[in-house]
Amino acid sequence: MDPNTKIGRTREVTLGVQRELIANMAVGADFIYRRYDNGTQGFTIGYQPGAAGFPLASIYEPAQHTDPITGKTAQYYVVKQGLSRPSGIGSITTTRVSYENYAGVDLTLSKRYSDKWQANVAVTIQKRTDFLPLGSTTNPVGDELFDGYNAIARYLIKFNGSYDLPWGVMASTNVNINDGAIRNLTINGPGQVYGGVNSSGNTTTINYGTLNCEPTGTTRYERTVLWDMGIHKTFTFRGGQNRIKIMVDGFDILNKAHILNYSSSNISLAGSTSNPIPPSQRISSILPPRIFRVGATISF
Repeated sequence: MDPNTKIGRTREVTLGVQRELIANMAVGADFIYRRYDNGTQGFTIGYQPGAAGFPLASIYEPAQHTDPITGKTAQYYVVKQGLSRPSGIGSITTTRVSYENYAGVDLTLSKRYSDKWQANVAVTIQKRTDFLPLGSTTNPVGDELFDGYNAIARYLIKFNGSYDLPWGVMASTNVNINDGAIRNLTINGPGQVYGGVNSSGNTTTINYGTLNCEPTGTTRYERTVLWDMGIHKTFTFRGGQNRIKIMVDGFDILNKAHILNYSSSNISLAGSTSNPIPPSQRISSILPPRIFRVGATISF
C-alpha cells in the first residue's frame, strides 16, 4: 500500500430556489454537481502513477475487429511488437486515476395538505459522466466506449398524492416513471491475439472472447412506469384509545411487463435447434405482475 494513497472523496455543490405560487402550493428547482475522485486502485509495481513504467496501457496499440455475423466493428488492443506484459512482480495499491462527475437538476411542485388533499411532483434530469484517462486501466480495451459517456438514467419522474374521501377513508397514489437502464451490447471478439513476448522471448497471446460494440447508453431497456395506489380506513374505539386500520393496496396497477434482462447481451450469438430465439432477444426477467394486498393493524 502506497502511504500517500488518498481515500475516496466527494465534492458537492448545490444551488436551489423555491417560490410559493399560491397559498399551499410551491415550485422549486435545485442544481446538484458532484465529483467523485481519489480512492484506491491496484497497479503493477513499477507501473503505478509516478513510476517509470506508468501508464501500463502505453504498451498497447489499437486494432479493429469486424464481426462477420453482425457486421459491427469494435476496437481492441494488442501489445506493441517486441514488448512484454509485466508478470510476477507483484502489485501496489495507490490512488486511482479515474473519476466521475455528476450533474443533475431537480424540479418540484408541492401542494401542502389543504382542502382534503396533498400532492408532490418531482422531475430529475441527470447525468453521471465517467472519465477513464490513460493509465486508469491496465488494458484500455473498451475504454473509449465508456469514457465521457452518461452512465445512469437520464431522467426520473415521481408523483405522489393523497385525498380524504368521505367516511374517513384515505386514498393515496404513487407513480414512478424512470428512464430505461443501460444495456451494453457485445459482439464476438477476435479470440487469441498477439500479447507480446515473455521473459524467455516466446510469443504470448491475449484472448478477446467478446467486445463491447457501442458507446454506453446507446442501447437501453424500455422506460419503466409503475403506478401504485392504496385505500386506508381507520376505526376508533373507546375514544380513540383503540384503533383498527384496514388497508387495501395495489402495486403495478397498469400490470406493466417491463423487460428487466435478457439471457445475453452478445448479439453475435444465434439461436439453437431447441430454441431458435437468439439469446440476446431471449427474455430472462420481467417486472413482477400486478399485486393486491389486504391488511389490518390493531392498536390498543
